[in-house]
Amino acid sequence: MNSNKKTARIAGFLYLFVIVFGIFAEVVRNKIFVPEDAVTTISNIQESELLFRFGFVSDLIMLTCFVLLPLALYKLLKGINKNQALLMVILALVAAPIAMINLLNNLAPLLLVKGDSYQAIYGADQL
Repeated sequence: MNSNKKTARIAGFLYLFVIVFGIFAEVVRNKIFVPEDAVTTISNIQESELLFRFGFVSDLIMLTCFVLLPLALYKLLKGINKNQALLMVILALVAAPIAMINLLNNLAPLLLVKGDSYQAIYGADQL
């Protein structure tokens, strides 16, 4: 198998992983997070903590594959236009860490619910 074919298959599998793990994380988020209803969201997180954590890990795996994907595509596309392929890699390497940092916003409710230090400071009604 030649190098381009192998690289294209790797890129295809990375695309597949991005899609599968992204859809799983989105389904979990839609099941647990209830817009405009914090109390229901917190109770959903407490009831389905393992599912919530799987969704978070799925997001991390998806974003890791999202970082690796442009590197594989760069190897394929640098012969066509090296500058545009490099720009694709740079933009992906900027976007993925921002998205990973934004995932901390999704993890914060679990830390607030499970953290004993927060429960000592704030009352149950405030949490």
